[in-house]
Amino acid sequence: TTPILAEVFREYNENVRVLPNCIDINDWKRLPLVKSEKEVKLYWGGGMSHWEDLLLLRGPLKQIFSKYPNTKIVMLGWMPDGFADTFPGRVEFQEWSNFYAYSYKVASLGIDIALIPLVDNDFNRCKSPIKWIEMSSLQIPSVVSYCSPYKEVESLSEKDLAVFIDGNSPDAWVEGISMLIDNPDLRQKIGEESRMVVERHFDINTQYHQWVNCYSEALCQSPQPLPKQL
Repeated sequence: TTPILAEVFREYNENVRVLPNCIDINDWKRLPLVKSEKEVKLYWGGGMSHWEDLLLLRGPLKQIFSKYPNTKIVMLGWMPDGFADTFPGRVEFQEWSNFYAYSYKVASLGIDIALIPLVDNDFNRCKSPIKWIEMSSLQIPSVVSYCSPYKEVESLSEKDLAVFIDGNSPDAWVEGISMLIDNPDLRQKIGEESRMVVERHFDINTQYHQWVNCYSEALCQSPQPLPKQL
């Protein structure tokens, strides 16, 4: 899905192509929700394998909830034991939905700011920026760790596409989240620009040709001999 992951696989086979993760933009649209203007909903979504990433937010969230009484966090998918007890009254947990309802489920949560923490390690660098893509398709601005695969998003526009956190320091996370809480206009600008970038680069309705070209090329090639030993 990314050039970084492609390089990992080229060690085993030089014939590798990059097909980026895409979404159907028609399935990812904002809903006309009636929301409290005072409440600000943060969001994190993921499974148990993201425990190390989520740990980056524990300290910053304590400061944010103390600083902003009108904030809460919506968590989708998985939540560590005791997490809600750490932030009483400030956590809304949602179970995973059926895949076909996933985009509607996320859109219905009324998210204002998405949090995408990522530990900078080999495994995470081989991922794709799918969380940013999904949030941006709903015009939700993100606060994101400035490491691959998310830092590459920055080059897709001259305008701001997220608030990037370099080095994952707790103070930087607090500052980045606070910036978007304090500036609704900035949230809107980032959300609108990010949606346009997703439409240009990550909508399967316009990017499907990459799959067609790749498969056509592969099918027209002569079969490669199998290795003598696996």
